[in-house]
Amino acid sequence: MMFHSKGKKELPAAVDAIDTIIGAQCRIQGDVLSQQSVKIDGAVAGNVQAGGMVIIGESGAVCGDIRCGELMVFGRVEGLVEVNKLQLKATAHVAGNIRTQTLLVEEGAVYAGDIRMEQAAPGAPLPLENKSDAERGADPVSA
Repeated sequence: MMFHSKGKKELPAAVDAIDTIIGAQCRIQGDVLSQQSVKIDGAVAGNVQAGGMVIIGESGAVCGDIRCGELMVFGRVEGLVEVNKLQLKATAHVAGNIRTQTLLVEEGAVYAGDIRMEQAAPGAPLPLENKSDAERGADPVSA
C-alpha cells in the first residue's frame, strides 16, 4: 500500500539520477559545472551548467546564467536561462532572458524578461559551453 502526501510536488523520474545536491544551508560563490543533474536548495552566486536536469527548490536561488537540458524552477533565478525545456512552478520567481524550446508556466509563477522560443531537431540538446574566465570577462586573479 502506498501513501501520498497531498503537498508533495510531482518530480520527473530524472530526479532519481541527481548527482549533486546543494543544501538549503549551503551558499556557493562561483560556477557550478556538472555532467549530471543538479538540485539547488541553497544559494548560488555564479553560473550553473549541467548535462542533465537542474532543479531550483523553493528555498533555492541562483544569481547567474543557467545552461542545461531541462530546468525546473520552484525558487528564484536572476540571469540568462538557456535550456531545452523550462518549467516555472507556481512559486517560481525568474528575472532575466530565456531561450528555450519548451516552456511550461504554472499559475502564480512570476517572470520578468524576454523569451525566445526556438525549434531544434528532435532530441538535439542545446550545446553546453565551457567558457574560460577570460571569455566571461572574469578577473582570473580574484577568482
